[in-house]
Amino acid sequence: MLFLTVGHPSSGKTTWAARWRKKLGVIVLEREFLRMGVYGDPRFLSEETDKVISACILAATETALRQGLIVVCTDRNLSVPKREQLTRIADKAGKATILVDFLTVTEPECLRFDAGRRNPVGSKVIAKSFKAFPTRRTREIAGIATHPFLSPEDADIAIANLRQGV
Repeated sequence: MLFLTVGHPSSGKTTWAARWRKKLGVIVLEREFLRMGVYGDPRFLSEETDKVISACILAATETALRQGLIVVCTDRNLSVPKREQLTRIADKAGKATILVDFLTVTEPECLRFDAGRRNPVGSKVIAKSFKAFPTRRTREIAGIATHPFLSPEDADIAIANLRQGV
């Protein structure tokens, strides 16, 4: 199964995924971590580096799903075309895709969570995201209205059930 998180910066997407990585060995693909591993700096960004990282995410997703592993993509900038590419890969592997909705996390909650992070994104980035993508509009852009989605709590249950063979 493929889980794609949708939410503002510091809404808990990576933390949620990391918990499942620790508990059950779920494969977590996160753009900034990959960028750090490949380029040595998660902020190193250009059109060319983004293409390389996107190709890594697609290839890793395909390989992991074909091996029967559970994959979580936590990329906050997961555009509809990128999400559709990932969904096609999952479909080809015979796996379902579920969106995990972190858009219910409010701006004050994101700011509070960010303040406790080792590498905070900062209040300006969070405010900019909420201004550019109000939650209701973002839900429409994200395709949540037309794609199966779960709250993080319901996704927890789904992953636990998958591991137990339910």
